[in-house]
Amino acid sequence: MERAFNFKLLVPPRTNLGQVSAVKPQDSRLFEDNSSFKPLIQSYTKCFDTEASLPFSNTNMVLPTKPQRAEVTKKIAVMPMEKEEGTLRCSQLYSKLFEEAEKIKSWKLKTESEILQKDRKLQENRRTIETQRKAIQELQFGNESLSMKLEERLNENEDLRNKNNATRNLCNILKDTFERSTEKMGLYESEREETHGLFMQNLEDIQRMVAAFESLRLKAEADQLEMLKELQHELLQNSKQEQDKLEEKLNKADQIQQETEKHQKALANLLEQTKENYAVKLQERDAKLLEVNNIKEQMTHKLEEMKMAVESLHCSLKSEKQRAQDLESKLGLISEGLDKKDTELGQIAAEKEEQDNQIHTLKQELDTKSNALESLEDKIKTDGDKILQLITEHKNKQAQINELKEQLKIASTENKNMVVTLEEITNEQKQIKELVFEKEIKLKDIEGKLAEALKNERQSSTNIQRLKKELNQQKEMYKDLLERFNQLQLQKDAVQEQVDGGSTETRVLEYCLKETKENEGKLKMEVERLELEKQQLETQVEVLGANIEEQRQEIEKFQKQLKDSSKSTHSELMKKERQIKAQELKMTNMKTKLETKTKELDESLKENKTMKKQMTLDNEKLFQFEDELTKLKEESKKHKKHHDEELRKVCSELKDKSASEAQLLLEVQDLKQSAVNAVKSKEDTEIKCQQKISDMVALMERHKHEYDKMVEEKDAELNEKRIREAEVNTNKISLELELSHLQIENGHLKQQLEKVKMEKEKIRQEVEELTRMQTSQNSSFMEKEEHLEKEIQSLKKQIESLEKEKAQKISKGTAKKKSCETPNKVPACAISDASKKALTTPLKLGDLLQTPTWTMGPKIGATPRIKSFRVRTPPSTENSAPWRKTLWHSTQSLMAQSKMIY
Repeated sequence: MERAFNFKLLVPPRTNLGQVSAVKPQDSRLFEDNSSFKPLIQSYTKCFDTEASLPFSNTNMVLPTKPQRAEVTKKIAVMPMEKEEGTLRCSQLYSKLFEEAEKIKSWKLKTESEILQKDRKLQENRRTIETQRKAIQELQFGNESLSMKLEERLNENEDLRNKNNATRNLCNILKDTFERSTEKMGLYESEREETHGLFMQNLEDIQRMVAAFESLRLKAEADQLEMLKELQHELLQNSKQEQDKLEEKLNKADQIQQETEKHQKALANLLEQTKENYAVKLQERDAKLLEVNNIKEQMTHKLEEMKMAVESLHCSLKSEKQRAQDLESKLGLISEGLDKKDTELGQIAAEKEEQDNQIHTLKQELDTKSNALESLEDKIKTDGDKILQLITEHKNKQAQINELKEQLKIASTENKNMVVTLEEITNEQKQIKELVFEKEIKLKDIEGKLAEALKNERQSSTNIQRLKKELNQQKEMYKDLLERFNQLQLQKDAVQEQVDGGSTETRVLEYCLKETKENEGKLKMEVERLELEKQQLETQVEVLGANIEEQRQEIEKFQKQLKDSSKSTHSELMKKERQIKAQELKMTNMKTKLETKTKELDESLKENKTMKKQMTLDNEKLFQFEDELTKLKEESKKHKKHHDEELRKVCSELKDKSASEAQLLLEVQDLKQSAVNAVKSKEDTEIKCQQKISDMVALMERHKHEYDKMVEEKDAELNEKRIREAEVNTNKISLELELSHLQIENGHLKQQLEKVKMEKEKIRQEVEELTRMQTSQNSSFMEKEEHLEKEIQSLKKQIESLEKEKAQKISKGTAKKKSCETPNKVPACAISDASKKALTTPLKLGDLLQTPTWTMGPKIGATPRIKSFRVRTPPSTENSAPWRKTLWHSTQSLMAQSKMIY
């Protein structure tokens, strides 16, 4: 590059001294110190340093050297001087030229060393960038491999969970089957023991009955022998008939007792069935509790999955934060570059102001020179045209300079706009940082809420364990109550066997029944308490479901906010990219303009060279300085070549920087694609989470419907059981009333038997009196016989009325009792027929002796044979004596036969 030196060449005087009118030039600025030259060099070096230190291409800069080349040509104005001052000024000029040449060489060395250092720094920065890119790529590949491994592990974990769930279900089914089988075995063993006990009790009862029947048989034989001793067989027959009737009544009472025992057994079976149903219900409740526990475990697994998703989102947020930090660092570098450019623009503006001042001074010099040229127009007509051409060219170049000033103004305005946009971008980044900080705070709040929810779940799990322990305790209590109930049933069976004992045993039974009722009431209270606990557990489960839904809604809101923030950042990035593209277009336009201007400057330089050649032809007096000028031209050419090389280097650096910018753009596109992929993955995960949540909600609703159905069915079953218990209680009350009526009837029958016995004793006494007073009391005897017949008829009527009343009561009772009435009606008819025959037929003693009154073997429960008696009417008074004799003889024969039997 050529610099504008602040000196003027002095031309030696011409040969034709007469023709030259020398004018003394303004030498005030020639021999001053280089005060104006030094700041120019310093400003130039500073500009070069700033240009070399910039990371980006200085496209907005205007090379300050190229417009100054025209100034150099302008300053090389040849002025006519005097002979005396020529020698001194040439020596001073040479000394100054050598000093300035040494300064230029030192400046060159410094600039070359600085350029080398900057090249090294740029190469080191490129190497670091490449290493960082490689590291980033390796990290990306490592992250992708880790993500693949995590997905494989997750799939394996899901498979293992499914297998574990299947095995758990199978184990639960096996446990249920084993429990049922053990319960059935226990029931079978208890039933076997009960049947064995009943069999032993029946054997003992049969033995007792056999012994009782044998004793009764002996008693009956003794009674028959005693009755044979008696004289009045009719009274004995009546007493035997009454005994038969009483036996029939006792048989009926036994049948009624058997029926009551059957009813009690049926009640016992119903109670056992109710026990089994309660046991089944307890098992079902246990199964339901297990299902609830499984559901809670599933919910905990899902919460863990949600935590994993939140952690992955945290990781993605951290990666996005790192990317944002990288972008911020890049933006900081860009802002620093822009600040440097602003400083450089300020320096360029200062330089341009100085150049304007120099141009003003040059204009003044041109004015003076124009005056001188006007005086010399007559002498140098040939040079006039050329000078006019130079003036026109100067005007054109001034116009170009003005245009360049306008372009610089436009560039400064554009730089100001860029600064404004950068400030806006920084503000937006600050806002984004604030939003990210707020979102981090929200995430921390959500994490705290999740921790609270986990604590609540732990508390609920502890409550569930406590409730399980209470259920186990209640099961043990229930088992104890069942054992007590079995003991009470055994006591009840024993009491039922001893029903024949009397009223004291009935009281014991009533006390036992009261205790069983109280136990049933206690069981009902426990069942109600368990139902209340179940409702409480259901409410707790609902509260937990509501908490989980609230947390899910908060997570969805947070995800929506993240989506909105990502969309806003994406739109902002797109806007910034558009702005960068527009700036790039402007830069390319400026580059094209600069290239056109450089071409124009080259053309102007060529024209200047032609003008110089013409000036050398015109100025024949300057042959002595041509060598020096040629040297200077060679040095200027070297400078030009050096500057051309520097320009080429700058162009190459610009190309490299453009390539780096293209790479950065590619990286930005990759980042955009990664952001888009992350957004897509987030959306996919959100969709999956929503699907899972909807599936869980559907499952919960199904479980709710099933639980509601089960509760309704259980309520219906409880209502049916209550109705059955009420029916059983009513049947018990009716049976107790029937037992009381039967006991009352047994008391009446016992009283009647006592009356009959008293009458028998009275009759025996009367018979003894009759034996003593046979002869004297025939008429009274007949009257007594008639009285006795009347009494017997009255007793028969009473017995028939009692039988009718019993038949009516039994017909009102049950259908089984109706079936039992038919065999009992036969003996009554037989008795009535036998009584009629006994009245009509006379007495036969041989029949009494020959027919047995008791039959052993299988005819124990059969009705006894009806004994027929033959009664003869007494004779008249005339034949009373022989009749009495015959009667006396018959009595003596009967007494003798009885003695023989004994």
